[in-house]
Formats: sequence, C-alpha cells, structure tokens
Amino acid sequence: MITEASNRRYELDWLRVIAILVVFLYHSTRFFNLGDWHIKNVNTYVWVEMWNVFISRWMMPLFFRFYPRLSTVFTCQSVCRGIMPFMACTSGTFFSCLSTA
Repeated sequence: MITEASNRRYELDWLRVIAILVVFLYHSTRFFNLGDWHIKNVNTYVWVEMWNVFISRWMMPLFFRFYPRLSTVFTCQSVCRGIMPFMACTSGTFFSCLSTA
C-alpha cells in the first residue's frame, strides 16, 4: 500500500479554531456592549464596545477574505500543478489560474 504525504497546513486549522472561539466570545459579549442587540443587560461597558469594534474589524475579513483566498490558492495549486504554473489575483476576491503560454 502506497501512501502520500499530506500537505495539509495544520497552523491554518488552528487559526480557524481560534477565530471561531473569538467569534463565540464576540457574540457572548454583545449582551454588555453599548450598541443595539436582541437581548441587552442593564449594565453596559465601554471596554466591551471597544473589544467588539476591534474584533469585528479583524474577524470578519479573516473569515470572508483570508480563508477563501487561501483555500482557492491551495486548491488551484494542487489541481493546476504542471498545467498552469502560477496563480494571479486579478481583483480583491477573484482568483484564477493563468497559463504562461
């Protein structure tokens, strides 16, 4: 039986796990921030608002820009290996394999 070595990037899996935990904390603290939400506590805190603003600026792009780009790059590199040798980002969200010929 022949087995191939996996090229999986485990650090990216751990980054995703940490990001999901931070998103859980983000939504858990929404009860105490200054903004409007479904359920609010009587006590609100400014530092929770600062935390939520900071996390919303970094977590959403991480999930919706960084991970899709990485998965596209790694998929195209494995599928296009030898046929189309490089990747090019033609816009902010669109990736395509380009031929050098």
